[in-house]
Amino acid sequence: MTKSAGVEYAPRGIRIKAVCPGTIDTPMVQDMLKGQSDAMAEIMKQQPIGRLGLADEIAAAVLWLCSPGLYSVCERASMSGR
Repeated sequence: MTKSAGVEYAPRGIRIKAVCPGTIDTPMVQDMLKGQSDAMAEIMKQQPIGRLGLADEIAAAVLWLCSPGLYSVCERASMSGR
């Protein structure tokens, strides 16, 4: 979808990009995983970086993708810690 929209709108000067976050350490995730140590252990097994992502890290990726000097269209930023 990102690529299709990006190709369609690029000639009009509109850049389409997507940020695809993995499991991010937020209050909602903390509430969902409260008391579920097995689920958290499974999630952590998939995190080579050894921790969940942070909202500030996602925000930084969005700012970078939106920077006016960035020569890119149809980008997909995977922010999964993998």
